[in-house]
Amino acid sequence: MTIPTLPARRPALRAATRTGAHRHLLALALVALAVLAAGGCTVRLISDYDETIDRSASELQKEMDAFLTDMENGQDESVMYGVNRGFYPYYATEVRAVLVRAQAHPKNEQSVAQYELMLDSLKELEEAHRGDEGLEDEGTLPVEAIPVFRDLFNQAWGAIIHLEVAKKR
Repeated sequence: MTIPTLPARRPALRAATRTGAHRHLLALALVALAVLAAGGCTVRLISDYDETIDRSASELQKEMDAFLTDMENGQDESVMYGVNRGFYPYYATEVRAVLVRAQAHPKNEQSVAQYELMLDSLKELEEAHRGDEGLEDEGTLPVEAIPVFRDLFNQAWGAIIHLEVAKKR
């Protein structure tokens, strides 16, 4: 007994194989096209660089360093809290102005958190400067604390500036 061959099915099988191969090539081409299209897109995980924030942070760092240097080198009344009381609200206002600008940028939570920490540090500095109750205006910063505060503020401003400059890339 001979097994009948089905010659009619072979061409259909070849056509089905070609169709499968074509589908595979088409899918591969679509994946390649999607990869090329996605390659032209950039994903932003943090806000863009802001030159005004960078410049303001550098100025605020300089102002704080100058203030602490004055407190370190000053004498008598010039280092008392009462004489320097106005520095604290002025400086807080300047920091908040930069904070508001940072909040205006999407994906800028890291910078915003740093400015909020800076405001907390300013409060701590003011508390260290202020005298005891009833003698607030006569308070002075302890001489040994000034370099510590300077290092802390310079480190914090350095981190803020470093993050802002890194956004240029």
